[in-house]
Amino acid sequence: MKNALPTWAGRLAPLALLLLLATGGLAQTATDDFTVILLPDTQEYTQYYPQIFPAQTQWIAAQQQARNIQLVIGLGDIVNDGNSDAQWQNADTAMRTIDQAGIPYAMAIGNHDYDNQAPVARTATKFNQYFGPQRYAGYSWYGGATYPQGSNENFYTTVTMGGRTFLVLVLEFVPRDAVLDWARQVMQANTDKEVLLVTHSYMYGDSTRVDQCDNNDLTRDNDGEETWTKFASQYPNISLVVSGHITQPTGKRVDVGANGNLVGQMLSNYQAAKNGGNGYLRILTFHPLTNTIDVQTYSPYDNTNLTDSGNQFTLKWHADGLDTGTPTIVGKLRGARVGYNFDCAKLTDATVTASQGTVTLLNDGRYSVTTDLPASVDLTVARPGYYSATQTIATHAGYPAEGDFFLKPIMGTLAGHVKDQSGAAIAGATVLLQGGGIPVSKSLTTNATGDYSSSTIPVGDYQVSLSATNYYPATLSATVSENTKTLLNAVLQSTTPPPPPACAATTTGVTICTPGNGATVASPVTVAAGAQSSVAIKFMQVYLDGKWLQTINASSFSVSLTIADGGHRLTVLAKDVNGTVYQTAETINVSSTPPACTAGGDGVTICSPTAGATVASPTTLNAAAQSSAGIKFLQIYVDGVSQQTVTGAYASVQLTMSSGSHRVSVLAKDGAGVIWKNTVNVTTQ
Repeated sequence: MKNALPTWAGRLAPLALLLLLATGGLAQTATDDFTVILLPDTQEYTQYYPQIFPAQTQWIAAQQQARNIQLVIGLGDIVNDGNSDAQWQNADTAMRTIDQAGIPYAMAIGNHDYDNQAPVARTATKFNQYFGPQRYAGYSWYGGATYPQGSNENFYTTVTMGGRTFLVLVLEFVPRDAVLDWARQVMQANTDKEVLLVTHSYMYGDSTRVDQCDNNDLTRDNDGEETWTKFASQYPNISLVVSGHITQPTGKRVDVGANGNLVGQMLSNYQAAKNGGNGYLRILTFHPLTNTIDVQTYSPYDNTNLTDSGNQFTLKWHADGLDTGTPTIVGKLRGARVGYNFDCAKLTDATVTASQGTVTLLNDGRYSVTTDLPASVDLTVARPGYYSATQTIATHAGYPAEGDFFLKPIMGTLAGHVKDQSGAAIAGATVLLQGGGIPVSKSLTTNATGDYSSSTIPVGDYQVSLSATNYYPATLSATVSENTKTLLNAVLQSTTPPPPPACAATTTGVTICTPGNGATVASPVTVAAGAQSSVAIKFMQVYLDGKWLQTINASSFSVSLTIADGGHRLTVLAKDVNGTVYQTAETINVSSTPPACTAGGDGVTICSPTAGATVASPTTLNAAAQSSAGIKFLQIYVDGVSQQTVTGAYASVQLTMSSGSHRVSVLAKDGAGVIWKNTVNVTTQ
């Protein structure tokens, strides 16, 4: 790069150049070129590449005289972690070079510079420790008045450049209303100065201003579009707005303010590039004689320039009455950001009506209006399901006006209940709405009682998809109307196969599967039964010893009953939908003491005494019987003579026998009349 003369010198008129050279370059006039350096987000450098930030500031100091550098502006996000002293110290070291060079500077606060990256509370402890008022206190160009008091989140400097005094007004990340009120006071007190406005978040990479649909910023405060409308466009002495934050990484535009003044606006942020930005900074060379600003993008770190149209260009600076071109309005058509997951959608099918000019609907939810002469145009935008909106926008030759529309959806309520086929509520079911007034889907979730409700559903006809784990999905339709409540209930079928019946009836009538007829069981007793008919079974009932115990509305059941010890008659009754009644009964023996002997299979098992045993008298006989038809009773014989009959399938009795050999027999009869028998021979001493 040639440095025999300052680069701005070639812009001066010949006479001015001779005067400047004659005075040794000390005079600064209103026609002199001057340079302002922008430092886009340095956050990656201070954390990961600490050698790059000092390379930038050392180059600035070295180029101060050659380029007539009068001011350095940091665009925010000085560091990546606002609580890291190490990162702040890296930034401090880099900026000390600018202090030593005596160049005025202003470092804006970015979202990463707060104590919390999502600065809800907006505390900036470390930022103020390193770049607060005390850092600037000794400089005559530091304004002193800050907001909040004692914090450099919002401050200003006054710098003489090119023979005129500029006010550099630095506003916080997404400024609050109170900040804009403070800034208005500063502007009213400095009407004699030209103003350069600095704020971290202001413009997108498509050269539109950040609007209410930037979900990552502080939506409760003033985005770029609101800052423009409420503040930047309202003052005749604001000529430039610079910002970072958005990683797209460049944008530029010139607008005509409310007072007919030109306001240049630009975005630069290279943090997404290699090496966290590769050291690229912005060189803004102001040319008062031609009312232009030349913008270059250069990296002192690797000595490279970015020369594409987004990084090397010329901005018009100040109106001169020579602008030509077709007066145009361009803008976005979006759903309003009102807190729903379908808002800010592109309204590609909206209707735009203009009081004059030609309306063209562009792709991707945008529109344009062209007029023959500069004029104020009344615009109305409408779309079914949304409230219409109207704006009056002034057009200017050569500078397209931006007129964005964010339509608020008309709301209704959708509510309902989701259950399974048994009537049980399904918690955690997903209710997904598509179509209607929603450009994208909206999801609701049922609560613990299976209910869902939302009063923020745009009006329209919807396809509603319902799903839940272990259930087949279902799709229903719903129409939501303005200020009404639409009820949509749903039943989902389980994907889990139903459990097998507790007891399946094998023939028409009632079958008792458990306990078996004549069985001896312990309490509580499990009773399982099933019924069958040519038509549906309406209900089943359980009786014990002729007394009703329970009614079950099913064709099979398994219940647990507490029954006293002793012999009992168990009856199960079923009634079908035609009124036909079926029943069956059996006898059971309930014993709280488990049987001493268990049958080994169908037939009679004698557990003791064992065959061939020598026993004392009296001796205990333990026997059991088993049959698929159920055991009705046991009979005990000694040497062919009946000793005792026991109801049920178990026996534990005392036998008195004389000394000598004896034949002990146990006979069992089942529910089908089949006789089962077993005999053992024993010797009594």
